Amino acid sequence: VLYNTEIEHPNPVFPGKFARIGRMGAWVPPWALSGLLPGQAELLFQGMHLSVEQSQFGEWSLDGFMRPLAAGNNPFPFFKPKISGWTADLRDSSLSLKRRGYEMILDLNSELFRRPGRERIGLRAEKMDFTFGRVDNPENRVAGSAEPVSLHMQPAAERGGLPHLLPGFCEARVKNLPVST
Repeated sequence: VLYNTEIEHPNPVFPGKFARIGRMGAWVPPWALSGLLPGQAELLFQGMHLSVEQSQFGEWSLDGFMRPLAAGNNPFPFFKPKISGWTADLRDSSLSLKRRGYEMILDLNSELFRRPGRERIGLRAEKMDFTFGRVDNPENRVAGSAEPVSLHMQPAAERGGLPHLLPGFCEARVKNLPVST
């Protein structure tokens, strides 16, 4: 278990932190940790606040997130546990998404998971409240919710890429969001 963890934005153009995590923990069966047999990993992120934004030049603060410059193609320096699947419980957490002068803050009380033998990653939540509005006018924000939410994502084909939503495998009922697509 780790407490009060901070992660910088991978793109140095953006100031501040990409993530602030109050408590995070991982539990893996001993046989999986020793590499004998595969096992399910249980992860906990409590009080995690993520910040993602796009600059006026189109750069995202996540650019380079899974591609550290110093690591190159070096092999992982420690033994790897045999993990067949994992579940991450997100409690009292949020995501801030800033783009073109607007910001959406989304509550992330949800479960993120990857099942054994499946190539997709899932996210499930009973309810996700949000606020949406101009960055420079925080008192005039619209509040709404998405309930229930079920998203499935395909891991990126290229090493270090971010996952992509799978059309036909995503569902959310949104209330009071002033945008259309």
